[in-house]
Amino acid sequence: MVIAAVMATAVAGCGIAVDGHGLTMDERLSHLRTAGRRGADAHQQLRIRDVRVDAAHCEQAYDSGGAGDDIPADNPDGSVSDIWREHVKGNFVKACLSGAFPGE
Repeated sequence: MVIAAVMATAVAGCGIAVDGHGLTMDERLSHLRTAGRRGADAHQQLRIRDVRVDAAHCEQAYDSGGAGDDIPADNPDGSVSDIWREHVKGNFVKACLSGAFPGE
């Protein structure tokens, strides 16, 4: 019984929907690509405004630009976990720093 609970938690943490709740891996990857595109766009906007592209400015762009406002819920209760929220933000910031997004 304990092993089953641990496995269910591990599978849920990997982004595979369990019992029809949460996000599928495809849904997660799609949103990460969206966050990456937004980060790459933020990179271009910072450069256009002649602002140094660094982690602080990329995080500020994420926080002030509403990039995290539409993160899809990954918990069965409709909430967004802190881990998922940080993963999306991290993907945005990495793309902002590099000017590229995954799949490009």
